[in-house]
Amino acid sequence: MTTLASLARFLFAAALLWACAALPSDPGEVQPMAFPGADTLGKDRLRRLVAEEVGESIAEGWTRSAVDDAAFAIEREYAREGFAFARVEHELVEEPAAQDRAVFHIEEGPRVALESLRFEGAESLRLELLSGFFPALPRGALLRPGDAPPARRRGTPPWWIESELLDAAEDLEDYYYKNGFLDARVEPPRVTLDPQRRGAQVLVVVDEGVRARFAQVDLEGAPPEALSDLRRAADSFLGAPYSRLAAGALRARLEDELARRGFPDAVVKQTDETRSPEGPVAVAISIVSGPRIRIAAVEIRGLERTRRSTVEDLLTLQPGDWYSSDRERESFRALYQSGLFSGVQVELVPGIDAARVLRVEVQEADSLELYAEPGYGSYERLRVGLGARYKNLFGTGRTVELAGTLAELAQSGRASLITPRFLGTDVRSTVSVLTSRRREPTFTVRETGATWLLWRRFQKELAATLGYAFSATSVSNVDVVGPQVQALIDAVETSSVSLTPVWDTRDSVFVPTRGSVSRVTAEYADAALGSELEFLRLRLSHSTYFDVWNGGAGAVLARRLDHARGFHHVDSPAGALLQRRREHGALLPRGPARTHRPRRQSRGRRGLPRALHRAAPQAARQPGRRPVLRHGHRPAGPSGLLRPDRLPHRRRPGTALRAADRPHPPGLRRQSRPPRRGGELRAALRRGPVLLIRDSEGTMTP
Repeated sequence: MTTLASLARFLFAAALLWACAALPSDPGEVQPMAFPGADTLGKDRLRRLVAEEVGESIAEGWTRSAVDDAAFAIEREYAREGFAFARVEHELVEEPAAQDRAVFHIEEGPRVALESLRFEGAESLRLELLSGFFPALPRGALLRPGDAPPARRRGTPPWWIESELLDAAEDLEDYYYKNGFLDARVEPPRVTLDPQRRGAQVLVVVDEGVRARFAQVDLEGAPPEALSDLRRAADSFLGAPYSRLAAGALRARLEDELARRGFPDAVVKQTDETRSPEGPVAVAISIVSGPRIRIAAVEIRGLERTRRSTVEDLLTLQPGDWYSSDRERESFRALYQSGLFSGVQVELVPGIDAARVLRVEVQEADSLELYAEPGYGSYERLRVGLGARYKNLFGTGRTVELAGTLAELAQSGRASLITPRFLGTDVRSTVSVLTSRRREPTFTVRETGATWLLWRRFQKELAATLGYAFSATSVSNVDVVGPQVQALIDAVETSSVSLTPVWDTRDSVFVPTRGSVSRVTAEYADAALGSELEFLRLRLSHSTYFDVWNGGAGAVLARRLDHARGFHHVDSPAGALLQRRREHGALLPRGPARTHRPRRQSRGRRGLPRALHRAAPQAARQPGRRPVLRHGHRPAGPSGLLRPDRLPHRRRPGTALRAADRPHPPGLRRQSRPPRRGGELRAALRRGPVLLIRDSEGTMTP
């Protein structure tokens, strides 16, 4: 209810601000004026228009020139609204006992609607593309005989505004030129009015001419080291529409290829152009490459806490290497994405020698980050998450993080070491040691373990994580009778490997407003890895972000879908129950095969308590048999086989309205998420913008 009340207050405040912005503004103190005949636009609107046009020049009184300018501005405003025949007569009335008054006599005339639009001579471009330059027409209006009406229609006709049509014709002619029609001409639109002068039919006459295309590109002066790359780049333009802009793009492409091959000072010029009447164009290109540059030394500026070796490890250009613009950009990207620097500049020192110095100038960012996450859970009640992150350990660029959660019924802690470039590669390594304790209604579970994750980005949208996890889980304080049952719930060790490809199309990792992120995780545990539980688990997570208001700065709608499926073989009933507990009663590796089917029974909310209570009586009734913890209804398959079981969909769709300026300023941020166990609300107090991510177990991690 608190969340709904906060949301209602936020929506009310937004509506109030919008209503205030929509109120007409006060035109201020202006000289007296009158507008007889102004029926459509309104006198207040015209008064503001005149004040904006000539307000400063009439501070002390009206002048003849100011009245003329105001009348012209009024006629122009009427023309923008479709009153093509509006006329404004003006006079300056002298008042003996007061200030002079300007009177604008307005004859609005008919308002002309644009009823149809036709094209003549436009054969190369699609009708939808042609009409896109002009105002949208009403449904049923014809554009050209024999063509189906385009989808770009609306219910009411636009007004005929001659200036807009002239601008549209010029834009269309410019589009023709950019696409190879060098001699194309688009005449000013021809207008035919109906007898009442209330409807206009427009005809646009186009003379396309011949379309010019690249047919041949000759290169002169190309260095042998880059000739093949230059030839490949030039051939990619063959057959493309030719224009001056396209020729400029060809020269820029050749200069970029030369810079990639070590010629950053190369100059590319077009020396000749031969165009035949049929359209093919032959272009001659002259290249002055200059010397090929080799890196003589690397000069690094701005280091205070960071080691020089850390920066050198991030650079892909080293002394003795040939210069490459691609490797320079990669060095810049690696330095900036490391998170160690708030400003990065990588450039060659100007000179005429073939050996030059690469200058790297950086500005170090703050290394220490502290954060707190107070919150409330329906089961854990009040809790707080505390953490500290130091992003430049001993100047090596490594990050060490300490995080923990304190609550009445649950405590957890995690220590992580993050290496951005593992063994000098583009792989990021994260080693974590964690421990947790949680008191359930009928038992207490403790878990201690470690994880090792290797992450690498392959493309802009594609990345993958390879991980190893080890955990030892034990259950104590179980409310059940029988020593045999207690012996089954000693520590269980799990060892697994996982692979997680990620497809990320979000516009921002920290503050996404649109796009999506999808993760598919395959986790495998086996005795060969030292695990007492054997299973194969598949998980799918997909989140989508929608911009619903004010370009993402006002509100973003996020939707998430989680799904999992497990294939398992569990020899330990206690291990099966512990595995079910780790998935909040939804998964799924079960005990060994049963020889008979038990009486149908309901499953507890968390699965474990009822199963333990039912196991003890059966163990007492069947001496010598291994107790079986029953928590399912289907007959089991043969022991030792993998058996699939399905997780119910954990759909957590929800609407989250976020009001924020980008980037988020330091301060208290509230995050509302769909409830996992009866509802949950967290607030985060951090230094600087920090992204909080909830994994499948509900853990909030930065």
